[in-house]
Amino acid sequence: MDTPPDVKTDLRPWRSQIEALLVGIAMSPIVRRALLDAFEEHGLLAYTKPEPEIAVDELGRLRKTVVNKVLEDFDENVRSRVVSVLEELHAIA
Repeated sequence: MDTPPDVKTDLRPWRSQIEALLVGIAMSPIVRRALLDAFEEHGLLAYTKPEPEIAVDELGRLRKTVVNKVLEDFDENVRSRVVSVLEELHAIA
């Protein structure tokens, strides 16, 4: 009997999950959209390309170094608020 191929589960969060985390942060819809687009462009959202192996840990938490890279084009206020929310919700490793 043949064994099925090893199916890899994508542990990265969905765009809607990151968007839900960002809703609590007071920011304009334009900034929130830019953040979501940046997360997608860097491959931090589920089933998006590129698929970096190091984007999340084995529990699906985003790696802080990768998140910091995504946020480097945003001002310090936005960066610190996003990281703070992710840390409070244990969504960042």
